[in-house]
Amino acid sequence: MAIAKEIKLDLDSDLELPPAFADRNQLEQVLTNLVVNALNYTPRGGSVVVTTGRGQMNGNTAVWCRVSDDGPGVDPIDLPHLFDRFYRGQAALESGEPGTGLGLAICKEIIERHNGKLDVSSQPGQGAAFTVWLPADKSTLIQQAEEDKDSQAEPAPASD
Repeated sequence: MAIAKEIKLDLDSDLELPPAFADRNQLEQVLTNLVVNALNYTPRGGSVVVTTGRGQMNGNTAVWCRVSDDGPGVDPIDLPHLFDRFYRGQAALESGEPGTGLGLAICKEIIERHNGKLDVSSQPGQGAAFTVWLPADKSTLIQQAEEDKDSQAEPAPASD
């Protein structure tokens, strides 16, 4: 797709990243969706860059992967709704690209189920950047699993 549209696709990766704790297939689905979206909305001769790094998320070690493009960007009116199911922003409607408006909603759900987050930043006419954050500290996942287990436990029967 990048070759057909003469789009420059670059990877700028930190090779010393700690492992992210995520399901490989689901993470691949998310990143594929983000890269394909970037390629779809980037004009011929434009560029898409995938960057990775490490940082802090909620006070814990995290890894991130950002997919950025120099496409039309996202209208500020569309930003609050971009991750809503079946929502297609103005750029999507004007581009003629096929889609259901489910891809980003599913991506966000997958990332949140991995105790991560999916952010977007954009200015109209200056492209968009979608950043996936995932925990890299196993203790964060263990703590979250314990909290989830406690919240799903049945309440003790009332005593007389």
